[in-house]
Amino acid sequence: MSLPTGLAMRMESVIAYTYPQTGINTQAAFIRSAIARACAELEQRFNDGNSWPELPERKAI
Repeated sequence: MSLPTGLAMRMESVIAYTYPQTGINTQAAFIRSAIARACAELEQRFNDGNSWPELPERKAI
C-alpha cells in the first residue's frame, strides 16, 4: 500500500505519541485498526450494523 508522504509522516507521529494510550506501536496495527473502525462505521450506516457477505471469488481472465 502506498501513502502520500505527508499522510505517512502524520501516521508515524500519531502512532508515536499515542502508543501509551492505544497500545498500537506499528503501522500495520494502526492500519488494521483504522480499517476495522471504518468497516464497522459503514456497516452501521448502510447495512443495519451487519457485515456484508463475502464476495465470490473472481475468475482469472
